[in-house]
Amino acid sequence: MPGPTMLHSLPLRRPKRWWALCVLGLAQLMILLDGTIVNVALPSSQTELDMSDGDRPWVVTAYTVASAAAGVAPTAQALFAARAVQGAFAALLAASALALVATAFTDPVERRRAIAVFGALGGAGASLANA
Repeated sequence: MPGPTMLHSLPLRRPKRWWALCVLGLAQLMILLDGTIVNVALPSSQTELDMSDGDRPWVVTAYTVASAAAGVAPTAQALFAARAVQGAFAALLAASALALVATAFTDPVERRRAIAVFGALGGAGASLANA
């Protein structure tokens, strides 16, 4: 069995897994970006949809994935519903993506690297959204 230093020099096995990691990581990045981008549009959405200040938290907390439905929402209630659906699917996507990363990378060294890349992309999404 190769020692720890030899593992780093081995060629990457099954490179398609790394492409899958890129797609899953980008999905994570988009979830985080989409979750905070609504804050930019919230003041004008509140005015256009005649929302009260008390209704604003519903838009922020009911997450983002069904962007098309939220983008064309004709009323505040339709926007709330679209954001709730987005949140449900974003939660499923985030959990599934991390599970797929852990399943695809069975070698402990590669799994650590893959989860680090996945986490870094998530952190990048959060920092870009707050920039």
